[in-house]
Amino acid sequence: MLMASWSLGLNVIRQKDESNIILATAAFFLIAPWILISMFAGLGPPPETPFRMDKYG
Repeated sequence: MLMASWSLGLNVIRQKDESNIILATAAFFLIAPWILISMFAGLGPPPETPFRMDKYG
């Protein structure tokens, strides 16, 4: 999603119209945090398994 938004926004940024550049930059900063949140949401330590006395000791 980040690559798609950058490649679509790159054409706008290359143009010299300042209002389009501001719009593309604002769109990037609105999209980028959601990409990072969705990418890192599942990271963390694995869930602990319950310790079973009958199997280990």
